Amino acid sequence: MKAANPTIQTSPFIRRCRGVIGVISRQDRHLLIRRAIGVPKGGHWCFPGGHVERGETSRRAVTRELAEEFGITVVPIARIGAIRVSESGYVLVIWRVRYVSGSIALAPAEVADVRWCTPCQARSMRQCLASTASVLELLRRSDVRIHPDGTAAIASRQPAPPWWSPTRGDSKRSDSFQRDAESGPRRPRP
Repeated sequence: MKAANPTIQTSPFIRRCRGVIGVISRQDRHLLIRRAIGVPKGGHWCFPGGHVERGETSRRAVTRELAEEFGITVVPIARIGAIRVSESGYVLVIWRVRYVSGSIALAPAEVADVRWCTPCQARSMRQCLASTASVLELLRRSDVRIHPDGTAAIASRQPAPPWWSPTRGDSKRSDSFQRDAESGPRRPRP
């Protein structure tokens, strides 16, 4: 049975940050981790991140978490948004981060494996946390793009790709379906 998708919330009024997610991108791919068996949701794939400690900002927490999980130094570039995970009520703040230094050395107590994935590959992975799809959607809607030199820029919003559907996996939805939903059922022509 598939877990319910977390609700995407990008409101600046979300104040109760319980966790962070750091999105590291290389060209059109994002770094995903497979959680170690000893942690909650062990064996599942997701974006790296973790809890925000008492008195810590989300910016500082994402830097610390990625250093703990990978042994690398990153700089948060842009706050993409926040999601509320419906099953736990956690609020996760999503940050685009830029790699600064260090070699990836996995913390085996937290991370079992890493993989660079395109958004399509990430969506099709088995045992992926439901929050991953929400993060990918926020990234798709985001105006922040990272240049090869690591700087961030604001880009124009791009139209939704053909594989994306706003209805939790129902790829049969079309523009005519949307028109019908907004205007009511069509009447048969005489």
